[in-house]
Amino acid sequence: MSTPPVVTTAWLDDHRGDPGVLLIDNSGTPEAYLRGHIPGAVAAPCHPYLKHFDARGEKTQHVMEPTAFGRLCHELGLRRDRHVVVCDDRHGLYGARFRAVCRHYGLTNVSVLDGGWNAWVAEGRPVATRPVAPTPGTDV
Repeated sequence: MSTPPVVTTAWLDDHRGDPGVLLIDNSGTPEAYLRGHIPGAVAAPCHPYLKHFDARGEKTQHVMEPTAFGRLCHELGLRRDRHVVVCDDRHGLYGARFRAVCRHYGLTNVSVLDGGWNAWVAEGRPVATRPVAPTPGTDV
């Protein structure tokens, strides 16, 4: 079965706590994550996959190098046998970018939460404020 590009808040709510699903909060700042996130979500660092700079500080590419992306995947707990769902507070902008970079590196099991954090809260779904420590995954 192929992984859908987008999942609904109802689907995610039904699958929270499923060990085969990894939820990543990609809202962008530690402060946003600590103010509130979907229970079980691990925080992605501030979009390090968006750009890579050389020693002079000049942008060299729009996708981080494979080794750095592999480390990020390991730190977040990504594994090829888990369905990864990415949410953000930007109506899917950061989530879609995260998914695109994952697919660039061959990780096809990534979906974006439809409506993201804003839809989750608007529907009155549960919110957490305690950080979730990721279980290290596999390098990609």
